[in-house]
Amino acid sequence: MIPFELAGIFAQLQTPEQRSSGAAALAAYSGARQVSLYSSEKPGGYFDLAPGLPREGPRPGLQDFLRRCTAGGSASATLPDPERDADTSAYGMADSEGRSILVFLGQDPNQADQRAIDALLPLLSSKLAVEVCQSSAERRKDEFLAMLAHELRNPLAPISMAAQVLKIGPANGARLEQTCQIIERQVTHMTSLLDDLLDVSRVTGGKVVLDKTLHDLRQIADQALEQARPLINARHHHLTLNFTQSDATVCGDGTRLVQVVANLLNNAARYTARDGDIAITVARDGEQVVLTVRDTGIGIAPALLPHVFDLFTQGEREADRKQGGLGLGLALVRSLVQRHGGQVSARSRGLGKGSEFEVRLPHAQREGASAPAPELRPALDDTLDILIVDDNEDAACTLADYLGAHGHAVHYVTSAGAALTQAANAPPRVLVLDIGLPDMDGYALARRLRAAPATRHCVYIALTGYGGADARERSREAGFDYHLTKPVSGPELLALFDKLAPAPLPN
Repeated sequence: MIPFELAGIFAQLQTPEQRSSGAAALAAYSGARQVSLYSSEKPGGYFDLAPGLPREGPRPGLQDFLRRCTAGGSASATLPDPERDADTSAYGMADSEGRSILVFLGQDPNQADQRAIDALLPLLSSKLAVEVCQSSAERRKDEFLAMLAHELRNPLAPISMAAQVLKIGPANGARLEQTCQIIERQVTHMTSLLDDLLDVSRVTGGKVVLDKTLHDLRQIADQALEQARPLINARHHHLTLNFTQSDATVCGDGTRLVQVVANLLNNAARYTARDGDIAITVARDGEQVVLTVRDTGIGIAPALLPHVFDLFTQGEREADRKQGGLGLGLALVRSLVQRHGGQVSARSRGLGKGSEFEVRLPHAQREGASAPAPELRPALDDTLDILIVDDNEDAACTLADYLGAHGHAVHYVTSAGAALTQAANAPPRVLVLDIGLPDMDGYALARRLRAAPATRHCVYIALTGYGGADARERSREAGFDYHLTKPVSGPELLALFDKLAPAPLPN
């Protein structure tokens, strides 16, 4: 039998507005000095005071005590009491789901009251679960809006300053061009942010029509890799591909499937420190085709793991937000995968221990014989580490992007001095050197690098505007293996790299 007075007290505990007075009434009813109510989003998670109760000072050992309550249904302990600068006895009672705990300080309820409280606690716990869920969603939304405002203010600041520069007075051609380029870059960035918002809204709202045809998931992964390769190369990640030899056909919208895989790869690249490892695997598992992206990055906190695909959810970001973006990629991934009849999941052993994302899609049988395995871009073992040295940064950057998009690990520098430093710290397999460098010509640079043990066995390619016989002879004498004249054809350069077999670097 539940006493009428106790039922009335629990009615007060049901609402945040009356919860504080209800806790005081329960303390007076049970003879305790103080009663606190704690709740968590998930069993065994971090427990916080229920909404409506006054904040408490730090209480060492509290979380361990609360977890013991959830494990056994109830527990007793001695806890520090910040108000009295002394220890006090504590007795906790948890609901059967381990989400809500009542803690009595100074006095345990008697046996009859414990039975009545145990019967009333599940109703209170259900009410708290709704409150905590709503509070968590509101908090994530507020954090997202604050982050969105931050991301939009970043490009607005240089645009505003550029407008003020133009107001100063007549600008020379160089300054006007620079100012216009700044505005163009920042507007492009803002457009990308807004496109992300609109895209996730359309997809999650079911407003995107999928053009489904048969695709080999290995080819989808290969196309996605082309999009993610520049970021992977820029952060010097080590990429490994492991593609099944079995049929990996799925039915879906090719553009959207590429978007799914590219988002996972870009996510891995952003949240993995330089020189980290990223692996992408495509395999058959019965009637499903499974794509997995693993990284050695910052990992995912256990409390965040169940929510990584939710809108408005993000992991910890550095204050300078070097990763950029709005963090909508994983929500988009989940929506698109579900629209394709598949599932996506995330795993991590914790912060600093990397992450693994797995996409499972139904296998689609092609009519007739199984499709042969497609010709794919080389995995890491077949890529070339290339260093480009050219004082024309635009030329070096575009060449690096082109070669990177075709599967090679490319870096570029714009001076001979930077080349010597870069090659000493991370010896490449191939060096592409401009001859007309300002601080040291390419011939002298090639000799210096050939003399160093770490770069003695590299392949040297002269890329220059000088194409005469004398220039070619000087290249040979300086130690170049090949001499190419600008402007070089991209396919020509790729064909040359395909036949290169650089000697292994010395031990």
